[in-house]
Amino acid sequence: SKTIENGGVLHLWLESTIPLYYNKKECTQAFIDSFASAKTPFVLHSIEVLHSYLTYGLETDEQKIRAFYIWLISHIIYDYDAYRGKTHHKNAPFQIIYSGKAVCAGYANMFMELCQLSKIDCVYIVGWSKKDVLEPIDNSNCHAWNKVMYNGEWKLIDCTWSALGYDFFYCTPPEKFVATHFPFDPEYQLLSPPITIETFMNLKPIWF
Repeated sequence: SKTIENGGVLHLWLESTIPLYYNKKECTQAFIDSFASAKTPFVLHSIEVLHSYLTYGLETDEQKIRAFYIWLISHIIYDYDAYRGKTHHKNAPFQIIYSGKAVCAGYANMFMELCQLSKIDCVYIVGWSKKDVLEPIDNSNCHAWNKVMYNGEWKLIDCTWSALGYDFFYCTPPEKFVATHFPFDPEYQLLSPPITIETFMNLKPIWF
């Protein structure tokens, strides 16, 4: 292995863990998905090390966003004990990396911090979510997700629901995303004009 310094942080690299990123022709989405979903072949000590590992050799923001998303939904499981109040929420990246668990706030916060390390504009969003029509709105429906600048446009991403198996919430069109996610700030719907909470309550969720 070798040690390199980047931005004042020491990173340990196992040369054999950096596969075909040297060959730019291999940087397809399928390849990035395969690489990011594979077991990280060394112990992660910080989000900076994870970020360097995931972005090594990647050239575009779109490639990096995909790598962050796939790593999170592949390696972090939903923390049901924290959701039920049995344990504390783990929202800081070092806590999530260490435990391998997070609730929605942790997923959204870690995705945002990975993007920020790549100087990619990303926003943490809070609002209501639902998986069916006419569900009552209470604290159990409070949720967190992100919008990210992707190829010059704001896109909506929910790493939490993707990790739970709803593989639909990656750069989902706003008119479909709003059927299940209602941000407290109407601007984050990315719709003009934005819908009302009454309309949201009656929208049928879209899963494709």
